[in-house]
Amino acid sequence: MRSSYAFRLRMQALFLNIFCASCIRVENGKELVEKKKTGRPPIYSKEIADKVLSFVAKGLTYDRAAEAVGISGETIDTWKRRKPEFDRALKRARRELEVNCLSSIHEAGAKSWQARAWLCERVFGYAQPSARLEVAGAVAHAHAASPALAQLLAGM
Repeated sequence: MRSSYAFRLRMQALFLNIFCASCIRVENGKELVEKKKTGRPPIYSKEIADKVLSFVAKGLTYDRAAEAVGISGETIDTWKRRKPEFDRALKRARRELEVNCLSSIHEAGAKSWQARAWLCERVFGYAQPSARLEVAGAVAHAHAASPALAQLLAGM
């Protein structure tokens, strides 16, 4: 019959080999040694992230900001998923841009009613109806010349 202590040690070693193989390995059943990381080094750095945030705060889209620093838009999406603090910082930069733009419109609205009207159209949906008129059916309208015009045309 197995001793429960030895069995438990073997189970722990098996667990470490299976579930923690990416970060540690077991040598001789006793010693835990950290594994070296393999693969491509990460692109993410504080400097690149700060540049992206700066461009987003100035009004660039995420893709354009990524292009400006030499990375792809998919990289930004990956960073947003893997680094929640970066995602929050991007959202904060967008909100600050929005607030700054709205503040500028409010300041311009003191001098020009068009700025306030533009803001109301976008924020509250006060858009003017389209000037185009679409007719679904046939239009039947006969034009008749007035008698005076008919005489004038006949004399030509």
